[in-house]
Amino acid sequence: MSNKKIGVLYIDDDITLLDSIKSRFNMSYNIHVAINTYEARDILNNENIHIIFSDQHMEHECGTHFFKYVNEKFPYIFKILISAYLTKDDLMYAINECNIFKTLDKPFSLNDIENIIESKRDEILLDYDNIIMQRLKNDNIELNRTNELYKILVNNIEGLCVIIFDREYNYLLAEGMSLDRNEYPSEVIVGLNMKDVLYCTVYEAIKNAYDYAYMTGETVRMDFEKNDKYYNSSFIPVLSSHGVYDRGIVVVYETTEIKNIQKQLSNNIEELKRSNLYLDNFVYSVAHDLKSPVASIKSLLDLIDLGLNVDEAIQKINVCISRLDKTLDSLVEIIDIQKNENRIVELVDLYEVVNLVECNIDHHIKEVNPKITYNFKIDKVMFVEGYLISLFQNLISNSIKYSERSRPCEIEISSDIEDEMIVLTFKDNGIGIDEKYFKTIFEPFNRIHTKVNGKGIGLYIVKSIVEQTNGRITVDSRKGVGSEFKVYLNEIDIPNSL
Repeated sequence: MSNKKIGVLYIDDDITLLDSIKSRFNMSYNIHVAINTYEARDILNNENIHIIFSDQHMEHECGTHFFKYVNEKFPYIFKILISAYLTKDDLMYAINECNIFKTLDKPFSLNDIENIIESKRDEILLDYDNIIMQRLKNDNIELNRTNELYKILVNNIEGLCVIIFDREYNYLLAEGMSLDRNEYPSEVIVGLNMKDVLYCTVYEAIKNAYDYAYMTGETVRMDFEKNDKYYNSSFIPVLSSHGVYDRGIVVVYETTEIKNIQKQLSNNIEELKRSNLYLDNFVYSVAHDLKSPVASIKSLLDLIDLGLNVDEAIQKINVCISRLDKTLDSLVEIIDIQKNENRIVELVDLYEVVNLVECNIDHHIKEVNPKITYNFKIDKVMFVEGYLISLFQNLISNSIKYSERSRPCEIEISSDIEDEMIVLTFKDNGIGIDEKYFKTIFEPFNRIHTKVNGKGIGLYIVKSIVEQTNGRITVDSRKGVGSEFKVYLNEIDIPNSL
C-alpha cells in the first residue's frame, strides 16, 4: 500500500512555479501540472488524481469556478485553493459550493505543499483499492446499461446508425443500416480508431467538436452530406460512475427524405407564388379581352339610338359576338387543360392527327396554299389525343397565319427522340419573331403582330398542354426568316414495334 503514488494536479498560470513543482515532487508523487483549467480537465478525464491545488486568480477561469465543476464530477478529490487574498464571499463559496479541503495563502513554500499531501496520505491510500474496484464495477454496470440502450435504439428505429467511442475515439460498438453504406462494415470498424476511418480534415473537425462535448458534458449536433445523402448526427458524452466522461455515443440518422420534402415544399411555395402572380395577370388579360367586344356592342347600341343603320349595326354586333365566342371557347379549353380531368392516354397516330388538323383548318390552308411536309421518325406516341390535335392545330395555324406573303409558305413538321423524350419540331419560313419577344409570346392574349387577326392565345394553349404533361417548349426565330418551335413530350411510351 505504501508503494503506491498519490496523484497530484497543480494548476497555475505561472510556468516557472509549475516547473519547480514538477521538479520537486516528480519522484514522490504522480505529479501533473496545468497552465489553465482546460488542460486540467483533460488530465482529470485521463489520470487518477487524488489532490488538486489550484490558484484562485487565473486568466480564463478562477479557481472556485473550476472547483465547483470538480466537486460535481469528482467529489472524492481533495481540493486546495491557493490565493494571496480571498474575499469573504469567495471563501464562503469555496467552502459551501466547492467543498474545498483547505486554503493555502501566498507566498508559501514547497514544504507547505508536501505537508498538505502527506496529511491526507493514509486516508487516500486506505481507500485507493476500494475506489478502483468500485470504479470498475460501476463502469461495468454503466457499460451494460449503455449496451442495452444501444440495442433498443438500433432494433427499433429503421435506418439508424449508432456508434460508441471510448475517450481516445476507438470504436467500441458500431451498428445500423446507415453504416452499411460506408466503407467499413460494423464487424470491421470495431477496434479501429476514428482517425483511421475518417479523412484527416474530417477527423480533425469532428474530434474538435467531440472534445468540446467531453469537456462541457453537452450534446453536440451536426448535419452533413455524403454521397448525395443527408444526415443528422448527435454526439452524447457518457458520464461514468466516478464522474468522468470516458465514452461517447454517436447517433446518426439519415434525413434525405426530410430534406427532399423541405425542398419540395419550398419549390411548391415558389410555384404557388408564381401561380398567384400569373393568375393576377391572367385575370387582368381575360377581363381586358372580354371587355373590348362588350364595349363595342354597347357603343353600337348607342349609335343605333343616334340613327345608325340597324342592319349595319347588327352585322358589326355579330362580329363582336363571334370574337367574344371564340375567346370564351379558348378560355374553356385552357381551363379544361389545367383541370386535366377525364383525359385518356392512348396510342396516337401522328399522321391521323395531322389529317384531322388539315380538315379543321381547311379554310386557312386554301387561303395560303402552304407546302407542308412531314417527317415522323416516331409516328405513334402514348399521349392524350385531344392534346396533340390542339397542339398541332395551334402551331400549324400560327405558321400559316404569320407566313410571309411575298414568298410561298413552307412548313416542315418532324418527330425524333432526344434525351429519352419525343421531340416535335415545327419549322416555317414566315415573318419570324424578334428575339426580345421570345419570353412573352407564350403569355395569354399577348399579340406582337397587331396587323394579323388573332386572339393571342394559341401559343399559351400549347405551352399549357406541354407543361401539364411535364414537358417543355422552345422557340428559335429570326425576324424575316422564319421560326422553329420544338415541343418536348415527357412520360410517354414508345411502342416496341416502332
